Amino acid sequence: MPQTTEEFRAVLRAFAEGDPNGNGVDDEVPVAGNFTINSQNICWFLMNSFVYTDPENIYMAVKNGKVYFAPGTDEWREGLRYCKSLYDEGLLSTSCFTFSDNQFTRLVNDPRDLVGGFTA
Repeated sequence: MPQTTEEFRAVLRAFAEGDPNGNGVDDEVPVAGNFTINSQNICWFLMNSFVYTDPENIYMAVKNGKVYFAPGTDEWREGLRYCKSLYDEGLLSTSCFTFSDNQFTRLVNDPRDLVGGFTA
């Protein structure tokens, strides 16, 4: 179980470079999500490793008694760089940005076990 974002990257690489479903085909998706439902948005999930990210509350949070806007923080920018680096490595699929809820559901429920991890 990964404890850091870099350990998580290593797990995604293992899914991408290996054949965890054992079918001999390069068909695995390291991690999946979609943008149609906030709770399934993989980027918001990952951003929480850097800064509290709550789209339901307009990305506002309280720290040390002060309200702050998460996208205005250095931690947010660091999280964006991390997400982009996963995308650049092919570990964050383009489907995360384009799939509908139905497409996402079909992918994660595929009997071939194509997805390493997903948001729900």
